[in-house]
Amino acid sequence: MRSVVVLIGFLASIALGAPTEAAERPIRQVKLASIEGLPPDLPSRRAFLEGFRSAFAERELKTVSERGPGSLAHGFVLRDSVREPHWELQVVIGAPPLLRDIVRDKKGKLISQKPNGRRASRGMTLVLTALSPEAIEAGARPVPERIGLVLPESAGTEAQQVNTRGVEYRWDLAGIAVGRYAIEALLRVAEGAEAEWRADLSPVLRLPSPRP
Repeated sequence: MRSVVVLIGFLASIALGAPTEAAERPIRQVKLASIEGLPPDLPSRRAFLEGFRSAFAERELKTVSERGPGSLAHGFVLRDSVREPHWELQVVIGAPPLLRDIVRDKKGKLISQKPNGRRASRGMTLVLTALSPEAIEAGARPVPERIGLVLPESAGTEAQQVNTRGVEYRWDLAGIAVGRYAIEALLRVAEGAEAEWRADLSPVLRLPSPRP
């Protein structure tokens, strides 16, 4: 009789969508093997990397699909030092150029041109390669994934936006979005099939993948 009750409880948990041990993914170590294109100034670099790490600190990845929003336990843990076997990420980011405030005298002669800390647009390009432990051991060179991102506008008055050249670049939000996309790519490689969902990168927008 007890076994029947246990079986009924197990079936009920599946019907209600309750999590089971079978739905949990194993802990998988991830090493950030390389990252190129980080901003030169320390505060911006720190903001991006903190955002990137915070994405992996979330045990569940927020997702979107035709059925609506959801979440998915991923099991990937970012480590500074890893033991075999482990996964690897190779990341290249591209940001718009920094703008300069150019000052000229009445005759048009250049007096100074000082970087104003702002950029020409809110776009970003991302080239990312996710390597499984098997791919690392075999020395494989998979084709990188390429996408475009658009960062949100920064809060500010209309007067500030009109009087200042360029846009304030949200490196913190860029780091979170790149981290979430990295987890999506890792899961896609781990599952061995194209997923029906995508990582929720909001408030960052995802553009169609550019051609290689």
